Amino acid sequence: MKTNYLIILFTIISVSISAQNRKEQIATLTSRVDSLNAVVLSNEKDIKAKESAIKGLNAGIIKRDSTIKALGDDIELYESKFLVLKDTNSKLESELKTITQKFSEIEYQQSSTSGEISKLKKEIEQKNNQIVALQKKYEIYEVNEFVQRFYSSLEQPGNESGKINSTDSTKLDLSKFNSLLDSNAVYSNKRVEILSGINNSRYLVKLVKIESVSNEGGSFIVVANVEYDIYETGTFYNNELLLIKKSNGQFKLSKWSDINMQKMVLLQSEGLQNFAEKDFYNIIGSINK
Repeated sequence: MKTNYLIILFTIISVSISAQNRKEQIATLTSRVDSLNAVVLSNEKDIKAKESAIKGLNAGIIKRDSTIKALGDDIELYESKFLVLKDTNSKLESELKTITQKFSEIEYQQSSTSGEISKLKKEIEQKNNQIVALQKKYEIYEVNEFVQRFYSSLEQPGNESGKINSTDSTKLDLSKFNSLLDSNAVYSNKRVEILSGINNSRYLVKLVKIESVSNEGGSFIVVANVEYDIYETGTFYNNELLLIKKSNGQFKLSKWSDINMQKMVLLQSEGLQNFAEKDFYNIIGSINK
């Protein structure tokens, strides 16, 4: 009886121990399964990330292949153009060689004729200098002609004797005189009025000679000696300054002024004993005296 009790007790203990071990094994297996599940989930995430990366790499490879193809097409085009340029360069080199040879021939011809060319240049230079000198002389001649026309425009027409005729009361036509003036000409209006007015026969003007002509700054400066006869007063030789400009091939008077009185020949009349230069300019008019 006791023996049976011990067997039953041993059996119960064995079953209890076995059940406890199974629980522990189940717990251990459950833990391992959970770990495996966690590893599987992590691997799935890695796999998805790698798949996404692989897709990106595939897209990059496709884009790279497209770029490589485009570059290949460009290379073929450039190679074709290079061949054309190479052919053109060869032709240009050949032409340059021909031109260089011709240039050498021309240089040789020039060197053989340099003496003649130098001589011709000197002759041309001399001719140019002669032309310039002639042009200057001709311009001075033209200026002299202009000055003569200027004073003639204030002379009484038909008075070849050059003597005062106090009975004539005809006004002088100033159209010719005005045609010789620059638009801004400066001169004595009083002198022009006296020489052209109704009493102009009492005042005679005549160019005696041109003392000098010079060209400064594009204008001609003329010094002239002019004779004035004033009724019942005398004869006066006045040095005058004329500034003349040339515009569009025409000469125009820009300024007419006085320099000084060269000589006075007074009549032997009462009241003229103290007649002076200033009295002459007061009668005849002046812009600077």
